[in-house]
Amino acid sequence: SSGINAEYGDKAQQFMKLAMKEKKPFFLYIPMTHVHVPLAFNKNGLPKPFTLPPFETTVYEMDQQVGNITSFLRQNGLEEDTLVMFTSDNGPWEYKCEYAGSTHPYLGKWQKEQGGGGSSSKMTTWEGGHRVPFIVSWPGTLPAGEVRGDLVSAYDILPTIAQIVNISLPTDRVFDGVPLPLKAQATSTAPRALFHPDVDLQELWSVRYGKFKVYYATYPDHDCENNFGKGFLYHNPAMVFNVESDVAEQTPISWDEVPKHLYKIVEDLKKEVRDSIYSTMRSTVDYSTDKAVAPCCNKDNDYCACKPIDLDSSF
Repeated sequence: SSGINAEYGDKAQQFMKLAMKEKKPFFLYIPMTHVHVPLAFNKNGLPKPFTLPPFETTVYEMDQQVGNITSFLRQNGLEEDTLVMFTSDNGPWEYKCEYAGSTHPYLGKWQKEQGGGGSSSKMTTWEGGHRVPFIVSWPGTLPAGEVRGDLVSAYDILPTIAQIVNISLPTDRVFDGVPLPLKAQATSTAPRALFHPDVDLQELWSVRYGKFKVYYATYPDHDCENNFGKGFLYHNPAMVFNVESDVAEQTPISWDEVPKHLYKIVEDLKKEVRDSIYSTMRSTVDYSTDKAVAPCCNKDNDYCACKPIDLDSSF
């Protein structure tokens, strides 16, 4: 085959072969362009006849490429020594219509029915924008076919790898992730909080704690018909869903139906996260050496702050 998909596979195998030749462990990260628009796939590499629509065809091609990589591990005796993680960065982009995939069953029905419509997928804090596949394979260490209900995040990948290879993370910053409970039958016991900032990373408008999802504000993205609903809506008191029994987020529950301590826990955690962001999110890079990155240094933006510089005199 040809095209960028083949390049992914060829480069991945070259890298792993080199590591084998040099008898070194390896870390291989493959950020595939699948399944983001524009959807690109190699028609010559598909079985005949092949009649799936473009999005499904792209998923098929991606699946084949992942299979080629895992087959390489198996054929070269590396399978039991290699941890494989597969995930995505966000849910489907509904605005792209048939080129976007589906959020089912995470439909964000409250947004559709009470928030005026619009998309409740990518670009939003609804479950359809954040719930993604997370598949982990490690034969001989992890049982095959097991489905776990742990609340995990891509943030957890770094501390998980650090723990496996016995490397200490830097102590001068806060890491949001925690090591995944990878041992057989292992599972986390204490409820965990995950915060969802808005698309511009300006505020923490939603938090998942255990089976509860709390919204301080809700908003849509444009849907396939370019509908934006009622736009940004604040909620006071905050709106809460049980996302275990109501995965479609259709009907908020009363605060009388949640543990009495939940609101204080969420508020305390929110303050803790905000404090950690403001105290550690400071780049030490001297942006005055490159005019191209100057716009990233904004003294008025807590998420884009850096070493103060005089832009007028630096260039």
